Amino acid sequence: MATHDVIQRTEIYETLSGINLAFGAIVDHLQTMKQGRILTSKHARVLQGLTHELRARVNVELLEALCALYRLRHESCERRS
Repeated sequence: MATHDVIQRTEIYETLSGINLAFGAIVDHLQTMKQGRILTSKHARVLQGLTHELRARVNVELLEALCALYRLRHESCERRS
């Protein structure tokens, strides 16, 4: 049972890592579009900022859900005001 829990947690954190890598790729692709003059610097900057903001929100929501799921009692899992 404990081994299954460790495997499940590993898969979840690997999935979260993949999500973060995908957001990083989006930021990189937007930079490429800017360099190719498909996007203006301003538009690329705005879209990259939105991407970073969404990435942060996704991380917060998923990590809070994980903390609730695993009932972690660590201070870093508490919602901060």
